[in-house]
Amino acid sequence: MEIVGIRAETLHPVLLVVGPEAVWSPFQAAFQQAGFTVIHRLNPMEALAPWVSSAPDAILIASPLDEEHLCWIHRLRLGTVIPLILLTFGADEPSILRAYEAGADDVLLLPIRPPLLAAKAMAWVRRAWSIPLNTLPPLTGQGLTLDPQTRTVFRPDGQAIRLTVLEFRFLYTLMVHQGQPVSMDRLLRWVWGCQGDEKDLLKRLVYRLRQKLEPDPKAPRFIRTVPGVGYAFGPAERGSPGPRPRKIGTSLGPDWDHFVTPFL
Repeated sequence: MEIVGIRAETLHPVLLVVGPEAVWSPFQAAFQQAGFTVIHRLNPMEALAPWVSSAPDAILIASPLDEEHLCWIHRLRLGTVIPLILLTFGADEPSILRAYEAGADDVLLLPIRPPLLAAKAMAWVRRAWSIPLNTLPPLTGQGLTLDPQTRTVFRPDGQAIRLTVLEFRFLYTLMVHQGQPVSMDRLLRWVWGCQGDEKDLLKRLVYRLRQKLEPDPKAPRFIRTVPGVGYAFGPAERGSPGPRPRKIGTSLGPDWDHFVTPFL
Protein backbone atom coordinates (compact mmCIF):
# COMPACT_ATOMS: atom_id res chain seq x y z
CA MET A 1 0.00 0.00 0.00
CA GLU A 2 1.37 3.40 -0.97
CA ILE A 3 1.15 6.05 1.75
CA VAL A 4 0.75 9.47 0.20
CA GLY A 5 1.70 12.32 2.51
CA ILE A 6 0.06 15.71 2.22
CA ARG A 7 2.39 18.67 2.25
CA ALA A 8 1.17 20.91 5.04
CA GLU A 9 2.78 23.92 3.38
CA THR A 10 0.41 23.64 0.41
CA LEU A 11 -2.64 23.75 2.69
CA HIS A 12 -1.78 26.98 4.55
CA PRO A 13 -2.19 25.32 7.96
CA VAL A 14 -3.84 27.19 10.80
CA LEU A 15 -1.90 27.49 14.05
CA LEU A 16 -3.73 28.35 17.27
CA VAL A 17 -1.40 29.90 19.87
CA VAL A 18 -2.55 30.38 23.44
CA GLY A 19 -0.92 32.57 26.06
CA PRO A 20 0.29 36.16 26.65
CA GLU A 21 0.93 38.14 23.49
CA ALA A 22 4.39 39.08 24.77
CA VAL A 23 5.38 35.40 24.65
CA TRP A 24 4.22 34.86 21.07
CA SER A 25 5.18 38.13 19.37
CA PRO A 26 8.83 37.08 18.82
CA PHE A 27 7.59 33.99 16.95
CA GLN A 28 5.16 35.69 14.53
CA ALA A 29 7.63 36.22 11.71
CA ALA A 30 8.90 32.63 11.88
CA PHE A 31 5.33 31.25 11.88
CA GLN A 32 4.37 33.34 8.86
CA GLN A 33 7.54 32.40 6.99
CA ALA A 34 6.74 28.73 7.61
CA GLY A 35 3.33 29.26 5.99
CA PHE A 36 1.09 29.30 9.07
CA THR A 37 -2.03 31.36 9.51
CA VAL A 38 -1.96 32.27 13.21
CA ILE A 39 -4.92 32.67 15.56
CA HIS A 40 -4.17 34.03 19.04
CA ARG A 41 -6.08 33.38 22.26
CA LEU A 42 -5.06 34.63 25.69
CA ASN A 43 -5.98 31.58 27.75
CA PRO A 44 -7.03 27.94 27.35
CA MET A 45 -10.66 28.79 28.11
CA GLU A 46 -10.80 30.92 24.97
CA ALA A 47 -9.07 28.16 23.02
CA LEU A 48 -12.14 25.95 23.39
CA ALA A 49 -14.22 28.36 21.28
CA PRO A 50 -12.73 28.64 17.75
CA TRP A 51 -13.86 25.32 16.30
CA VAL A 52 -17.19 26.72 15.10
CA SER A 53 -15.48 29.32 12.89
CA SER A 54 -12.07 27.81 12.17
CA ALA A 55 -10.25 24.50 12.10
CA PRO A 56 -6.73 24.79 13.52
CA ASP A 57 -4.17 22.20 12.48
CA ALA A 58 -2.12 22.49 15.69
CA ILE A 59 -2.33 24.21 19.07
CA LEU A 60 0.63 25.76 20.89
CA ILE A 61 0.09 26.75 24.52
CA ALA A 62 2.48 28.80 26.65
CA SER A 63 1.65 28.18 30.30
CA PRO A 64 2.94 26.87 33.62
CA LEU A 65 2.39 23.17 34.24
CA ASP A 66 0.26 23.59 37.35
CA GLU A 67 -2.89 21.59 38.05
CA GLU A 68 -5.27 24.26 36.74
CA HIS A 69 -3.55 24.51 33.36
CA LEU A 70 -3.11 20.74 33.05
CA CYS A 71 -6.85 20.39 33.61
CA TRP A 72 -7.46 22.70 30.65
CA ILE A 73 -5.00 20.70 28.56
CA HIS A 74 -6.98 17.57 29.35
CA ARG A 75 -10.24 19.29 28.32
CA LEU A 76 -8.70 20.42 25.05
CA ARG A 77 -7.46 16.90 24.35
CA LEU A 78 -10.97 15.50 24.83
CA GLY A 79 -12.21 17.92 22.19
CA THR A 80 -9.58 17.42 19.50
CA VAL A 81 -6.95 15.01 18.20
CA ILE A 82 -4.76 17.62 16.46
CA PRO A 83 -1.19 18.19 17.71
CA LEU A 84 -1.06 19.92 21.11
CA ILE A 85 2.33 21.43 21.99
CA LEU A 86 3.15 23.07 25.33
CA LEU A 87 5.79 25.72 25.99
CA THR A 88 6.86 26.37 29.56
CA PHE A 89 9.72 27.69 31.70
CA GLY A 90 11.95 25.52 33.85
CA ALA A 91 9.54 22.65 34.48
CA ASP A 92 10.82 19.59 36.32
CA GLU A 93 10.50 16.06 34.97
CA PRO A 94 7.43 15.05 37.07
CA SER A 95 5.54 18.13 35.78
CA ILE A 96 6.47 17.33 32.18
CA LEU A 97 5.30 13.74 32.63
CA ARG A 98 1.96 14.98 33.98
CA ALA A 99 1.61 17.23 30.93
CA TYR A 100 2.04 14.24 28.62
CA GLU A 101 -0.50 12.30 30.67
CA ALA A 102 -2.96 15.21 30.35
CA GLY A 103 -2.76 14.94 26.56
CA ALA A 104 0.18 17.02 25.33
CA ASP A 105 1.97 15.68 22.25
CA ASP A 106 5.16 17.59 23.03
CA VAL A 107 6.52 19.77 25.85
CA LEU A 108 9.18 22.34 24.96
CA LEU A 109 11.18 24.46 27.36
CA LEU A 110 11.61 28.18 26.80
CA PRO A 111 13.69 29.87 25.58
CA ILE A 112 13.58 28.34 22.12
CA ARG A 113 14.60 29.90 18.81
CA PRO A 114 11.60 30.93 16.66
CA PRO A 115 12.68 29.03 13.48
CA LEU A 116 13.10 25.83 15.51
CA LEU A 117 9.65 26.16 17.10
CA ALA A 118 8.04 26.86 13.72
CA ALA A 119 9.81 23.82 12.25
CA LYS A 120 8.63 21.59 15.10
CA ALA A 121 5.04 22.81 14.70
CA MET A 122 5.15 22.17 10.95
CA ALA A 123 6.59 18.69 11.54
CA TRP A 124 3.66 17.84 13.83
CA VAL A 125 1.15 19.19 11.30
CA ARG A 126 2.80 17.25 8.48
CA ARG A 127 2.67 14.09 10.56
CA ALA A 128 -1.01 14.63 11.37
CA TRP A 129 -1.78 15.09 7.67
CA SER A 130 0.15 12.00 6.50
CA ILE A 131 -2.77 9.66 5.80
CA PRO A 132 -3.29 6.93 3.16
CA LEU A 133 -5.22 9.04 0.65
CA ASN A 134 -5.81 6.19 -1.78
CA THR A 135 -7.98 4.42 0.82
CA LEU A 136 -10.19 7.46 1.51
CA PRO A 137 -12.08 8.43 -1.64
CA PRO A 138 -14.24 11.57 -1.76
CA LEU A 139 -17.82 10.93 -0.73
CA THR A 140 -21.02 12.55 -2.02
CA GLY A 141 -24.56 12.51 -0.73
CA GLN A 142 -27.54 14.82 -0.22
CA GLY A 143 -25.77 17.44 -2.31
CA LEU A 144 -22.64 17.45 -0.13
CA THR A 145 -19.16 16.41 -1.28
CA LEU A 146 -16.56 15.50 1.36
CA ASP A 147 -12.91 15.69 0.28
CA PRO A 148 -10.62 13.75 2.66
CA GLN A 149 -7.45 15.26 1.21
CA THR A 150 -8.29 18.74 2.49
CA ARG A 151 -10.92 17.87 5.14
CA THR A 152 -13.33 20.10 3.23
CA VAL A 153 -17.08 19.82 2.66
CA PHE A 154 -18.60 21.41 -0.43
CA ARG A 155 -22.24 22.36 0.10
CA PRO A 156 -24.89 22.34 -2.65
CA ASP A 157 -24.47 26.12 -3.01
CA GLY A 158 -20.74 25.64 -3.69
CA GLN A 159 -19.56 26.93 -0.31
CA ALA A 160 -16.40 25.17 0.93
CA ILE A 161 -16.27 24.44 4.67
CA ARG A 162 -13.09 23.23 6.37
CA LEU A 163 -13.57 20.61 9.10
CA THR A 164 -11.58 19.72 12.17
CA VAL A 165 -10.13 16.21 12.38
CA LEU A 166 -12.91 15.05 14.71
CA GLU A 167 -15.62 16.63 12.55
CA PHE A 168 -14.15 14.94 9.49
CA ARG A 169 -14.01 11.52 11.17
CA PHE A 170 -17.62 11.80 12.32
CA LEU A 171 -19.02 12.99 8.99
CA TYR A 172 -16.99 10.50 6.93
CA THR A 173 -18.26 7.65 9.12
CA LEU A 174 -21.89 8.70 8.65
CA MET A 175 -21.52 9.24 4.90
CA VAL A 176 -19.96 5.79 4.44
CA HIS A 177 -23.18 4.42 5.99
CA GLN A 178 -25.50 6.82 4.20
CA GLY A 179 -29.11 6.37 5.31
CA GLN A 180 -28.14 3.85 7.99
CA PRO A 181 -27.91 4.68 11.71
CA VAL A 182 -24.57 4.37 13.50
CA SER A 183 -24.67 3.89 17.26
CA MET A 184 -23.16 6.36 19.71
CA ASP A 185 -20.86 3.69 21.12
CA ARG A 186 -19.39 2.95 17.69
CA LEU A 187 -19.03 6.64 16.86
CA LEU A 188 -17.14 7.22 20.11
CA ARG A 189 -14.80 4.36 19.27
CA TRP A 190 -14.23 5.37 15.65
CA VAL A 191 -14.03 9.14 16.16
CA TRP A 192 -12.26 9.43 19.53
CA GLY A 193 -10.86 5.95 19.92
CA CYS A 194 -12.54 5.57 23.31
CA GLN A 195 -15.48 3.82 24.88
CA GLY A 196 -17.65 4.70 27.81
CA ASP A 197 -20.06 7.39 28.96
CA GLU A 198 -18.81 10.30 26.81
CA LYS A 199 -22.06 11.08 24.99
CA ASP A 200 -21.73 14.82 25.68
CA LEU A 201 -18.61 14.90 23.49
CA LEU A 202 -20.64 13.51 20.62
CA LYS A 203 -23.53 15.91 21.15
CA ARG A 204 -21.23 18.93 21.16
CA LEU A 205 -19.55 17.72 17.96
CA VAL A 206 -22.92 17.22 16.25
CA TYR A 207 -23.99 20.71 17.34
CA ARG A 208 -20.87 22.27 15.79
CA LEU A 209 -21.26 20.33 12.54
CA ARG A 210 -24.90 21.29 12.19
CA GLN A 211 -24.00 24.94 12.71
CA LYS A 212 -21.48 24.64 9.88
CA LEU A 213 -23.42 22.49 7.40
CA GLU A 214 -27.14 22.70 7.90
CA PRO A 215 -29.24 25.44 6.24
CA ASP A 216 -31.41 25.25 9.36
CA PRO A 217 -29.56 23.59 12.27
CA LYS A 218 -32.84 23.21 14.18
CA ALA A 219 -34.29 21.13 11.34
CA PRO A 220 -31.25 19.17 10.11
CA ARG A 221 -31.39 17.44 6.73
CA PHE A 222 -27.82 16.05 6.67
CA ILE A 223 -27.08 14.80 10.20
CA ARG A 224 -30.16 13.01 11.47
CA THR A 225 -30.67 11.96 15.09
CA VAL A 226 -31.92 8.38 15.45
CA PRO A 227 -33.57 8.23 18.90
CA GLY A 228 -32.21 5.51 21.13
CA VAL A 229 -29.46 4.61 18.64
CA GLY A 230 -27.21 7.41 17.44
CA TYR A 231 -26.96 9.37 14.19
CA ALA A 232 -27.36 8.88 10.45
CA PHE A 233 -26.56 10.83 7.31
CA GLY A 234 -29.60 11.77 5.25
CA PRO A 235 -33.01 10.13 5.26
CA ALA A 236 -33.48 6.47 6.14
CA GLU A 237 -32.96 4.00 3.30
CA ARG A 238 -36.10 2.42 1.89
CA GLY A 239 -36.60 -1.10 3.09
CA SER A 240 -34.20 -0.63 5.97
CA PRO A 241 -34.74 -3.46 8.45
CA GLY A 242 -34.45 -1.11 11.42
CA PRO A 243 -31.97 0.81 13.52
CA ARG A 244 -29.18 -1.77 13.30
CA PRO A 245 -25.95 -0.18 12.06
CA ARG A 246 -24.63 -1.70 8.86
CA LYS A 247 -21.36 -3.61 9.04
CA ILE A 248 -18.36 -1.37 8.47
CA GLY A 249 -15.98 -1.80 5.58
CA THR A 250 -18.32 -2.35 2.62
CA SER A 251 -17.36 0.94 0.96
CA LEU A 252 -13.66 1.11 1.80
CA GLY A 253 -12.50 -2.48 1.46
CA PRO A 254 -10.54 -3.27 4.67
CA ASP A 255 -12.36 -3.39 7.97
CA TRP A 256 -12.96 0.16 9.26
CA ASP A 257 -12.19 -0.65 12.87
CA HIS A 258 -8.70 -1.97 12.21
CA PHE A 259 -7.66 -0.01 9.13
CA VAL A 260 -9.27 3.41 8.70
CA THR A 261 -9.42 4.68 12.29
CA PRO A 262 -5.63 4.92 12.89
CA PHE A 263 -5.21 7.19 9.86
CA LEU A 264 -8.15 9.62 10.25
